[in-house]
Amino acid sequence: MRTTPLALLLFASCATSAPEHSVETPLGVAYADDPEQAGRLAELWTPMARSIERMLPASKEGERLDVWLMRAEDIPDPFDIGHPMGGITYSVNGDAWLIQVPNSHKLEWILAHELTHAILGPKWETLGGALEEGLCEYVAAQHAPGLLPVRRLQVYMGAAALFGYDEAGIFFSQCRRDDAGNIEVRWIGEKGRVPKSLWTIEDLRFYLEQRSIAPFPEQRAGLQRIGTFLVFLIAERGGLESLLRLCERATEEGRDDVPFAWAMEAAGFELGSGAPGALEEQLVRSIVAPLSRGALFELVIEDGSALGRYIALEYAEHFKEFDGEHFVKFSNGTLRSIEGVNLPIFDLSQDLRDATRAHWPVREHTAPIIEVPRAFRR
Repeated sequence: MRTTPLALLLFASCATSAPEHSVETPLGVAYADDPEQAGRLAELWTPMARSIERMLPASKEGERLDVWLMRAEDIPDPFDIGHPMGGITYSVNGDAWLIQVPNSHKLEWILAHELTHAILGPKWETLGGALEEGLCEYVAAQHAPGLLPVRRLQVYMGAAALFGYDEAGIFFSQCRRDDAGNIEVRWIGEKGRVPKSLWTIEDLRFYLEQRSIAPFPEQRAGLQRIGTFLVFLIAERGGLESLLRLCERATEEGRDDVPFAWAMEAAGFELGSGAPGALEEQLVRSIVAPLSRGALFELVIEDGSALGRYIALEYAEHFKEFDGEHFVKFSNGTLRSIEGVNLPIFDLSQDLRDATRAHWPVREHTAPIIEVPRAFRR
């Protein structure tokens, strides 16, 4: 995520200091908490930046800045979002000077996302904040394709929830018995968050035409999801060049941002009296279709290895008493569709089971084995 000048002042107030170890690169200095991590970051950074410069039309070349590799919880929250930032790019007048990224299994994705913010040239200035986030996610997907199936699922779930469709999700359980012998079931997972007021197409119009998403912390996650959804559609139809042409056209016409109607048409939606349905109906239908039972079943079968790797690396920290074998057997892994149908994912894919076990940390299993009673299952 890119900051605003206000965020620079907030950053200064956080009194965050650079990690201890550093490595010089042709593009700046890589910082991390130990020399090995700093070296790894440096090796990843330069070729990734060069790759982004090549794939991104009208990009800057050789943009110099510093990159800090940090614990997720140590990255400042200048926008008062209330949870750890994925990553953040600090810039002044469009020139980035610092990127902070978390030391996690999503490093390549997040670093590519933040570098895209930094490398965008001035021709992209009219893109608008939500679409810029989507563009950064599209570039990240090309550099960390193993995360793409899960990231797309998250995008669909988050975007659908903006309009009230929040049934879809992925869930895992852990059972315990209390002192009285009663079974307690703890569920952990991911789903879209329904806003306090459901979005309308006019809300979407307003947000897409804003220069930055920073002033809207409560909507930030939803804006990134919907921006990503639209940019993927635009890029799949006409490449990144078609998105850049929208920006250039807006500049030529003296507009501050790409108009809502242009973005929706470029994404393939029909506007006007001849459209095959209200725009909101078209949009919602397009968002929820990948969350149907059939689409999620296909995801598990075709991308089981990628899904299993993500599950292991993302959820092992939340199931510290489990080894991989017992997690697969007893966590009741469930994908729930937009219709409310539950898919027992570990029963459906050998690739998913194998990948989850393979990437799970090596540890002794200490959790008590308690089957989830049927009444408690998702």
